[in-house]
Amino acid sequence: MDLHPLSRTEKQNKRKQLIIDKAIELTVAHGLDQLSIADIAKASGLGPGQIYRCFQDKDEIIENMILSITDKRICTPGFHRHDVHIKAQELASGHPNNMSSEELSLLYEVLNISGNNKIIETIEKSEKKMQEQGLYILKEYYKTASPQEIRAIAEVVATLTEGVILRTAKGYSQDVDQAILQRIYETMLTAMDSLFGEVKEKENNIQ
Repeated sequence: MDLHPLSRTEKQNKRKQLIIDKAIELTVAHGLDQLSIADIAKASGLGPGQIYRCFQDKDEIIENMILSITDKRICTPGFHRHDVHIKAQELASGHPNNMSSEELSLLYEVLNISGNNKIIETIEKSEKKMQEQGLYILKEYYKTASPQEIRAIAEVVATLTEGVILRTAKGYSQDVDQAILQRIYETMLTAMDSLFGEVKEKENNIQ
C-alpha cells in the first residue's frame, strides 16, 4: 500500500512528463512531421482524450519538449563545470553538455521548425534561459572580466556549442579526428582563460 499517494496535481504532472518523454522518443525515431497525438497516446498507454486533458494540441507538446530539453541541459553537471579539458572533450565528441545523440537529433529537428510563432517564441524563450544561466556561471568564474567581456565570452561559448550541435546532427564532423579537435578546443578555451584573467579556483567548481 502506498503510504504517500500522489495528489491530483502530482499525478497530472507525472502524466504530462510521461507524454513529453514519449513524444521525444517518437520524434527521435520518426521525426516531428510524423509525430501524432494518436501515436503519443499509444506509446504512453493513454487514450487521446487523456492527452488532450494535459495539452491543448501537438504544438503545445512540442513546446514542452523544447523546454524539457533546455531544463535538462541546464541541470547537467557539465553545464556548470569550468574544466577546460572536460569542456574540450565534450565539444570534440560532438556532445556538448553530455547531450545524447537522440537529444542532439531532436534539437536539430526543433531548430528546423518554421512558420509556427508559438514554437518559435518557445525556442527564443529557451535560448534566453540558457543565456541567462550561462552568463551567471561565467560571472562566477571570470571574476575580473567586465560585463562586456562576459557577454563576448558567452557568445563564443554559445557559437561553439550550437555549431557543434548542428554539425553533429547533420553528420558533418563524424570523420574528423576527435583527438585533434580536442587539442584545438583546449587551446582556444585555455587562451580565453588567460585573456580574461582570474578564474575561480577549481575546488570551488560545482561538481
